[in-house]
Amino acid sequence: MRIERNLIILCLVCLLVPAVAQSQEQNNWDFELAPLYPWAININGDIGGFGVSSDFTWQGLALIDFQPWRNVAIVAGYRAIYSDYSNDGFTYDATVHGPVVGIDIRW
Repeated sequence: MRIERNLIILCLVCLLVPAVAQSQEQNNWDFELAPLYPWAININGDIGGFGVSSDFTWQGLALIDFQPWRNVAIVAGYRAIYSDYSNDGFTYDATVHGPVVGIDIRW
């Protein structure tokens, strides 16, 4: 069993300068902000283990997301994973961390 917590960070630039579509009846928020604000920051983390498949494990991930096109984004960031596992004399207790780079294809 793994308990996961996702944290969604709201873009402050979107709050300071909202894109508003004007119509004759009313003002409407324009929810298609991706072309106007192609940058995003993603922070994720989870904790697990607790004796199920390992004694204790956690991971943290921080990404900067740049979306130059509608369906493609370029991501870069840093990730750390910790595992504490022991079974029949074998012990694995380590933190692995490093940079993350990738392309995110959305459809």
